[in-house]
Amino acid sequence: MTFHEHIKLRGGCFCKHRINCFVDSENQIITFPLWTTNGKLVGYQRYDWRADKLRNNSDKGKYYTYRDKNILSCWGVDCNDLTSTEDLFVVEGVWDAISVLNTGRRCVAVLSNNPQNLKVWFRTLPCKTIALCDGDKAGKMLSKVCDKSIILPEGVDCNGMDLSTLDNYLKENL
Repeated sequence: MTFHEHIKLRGGCFCKHRINCFVDSENQIITFPLWTTNGKLVGYQRYDWRADKLRNNSDKGKYYTYRDKNILSCWGVDCNDLTSTEDLFVVEGVWDAISVLNTGRRCVAVLSNNPQNLKVWFRTLPCKTIALCDGDKAGKMLSKVCDKSIILPEGVDCNGMDLSTLDNYLKENL
């Protein structure tokens, strides 16, 4: 599989939903910018599709995240109108957020399963927040910071679902 085939498999056409990322085709790395809740760039998550997932947050890992954990930030702030009253989905990872965005829904990725520091910000939004959680113990922790939660069956990842299956699952569980 090539880098571009892998990107298509993970989330497809980023530009369809104004998804902000930097694709380095030569080095086969994607960088996702992280923004504060008021739109300031404060970090990034780098994804190297060829690297070992077990070495996360190392220079050699699949995912490397740079951000100050004391500053409220997440991925997808720039993809969403935060004044909208339409439901906002909250997921752990960027690829999951891209999948939800590709169903036509609003979504942010918090890059954590326990983003207690974002709970206050979620409460200030004019919309209902819905945690879309992995079915494992860690994933269920995300449900504690949102207005509502949808728990996926254990072993199921929304980025692993095709878009129509994910769309139907979300409709059935809202």
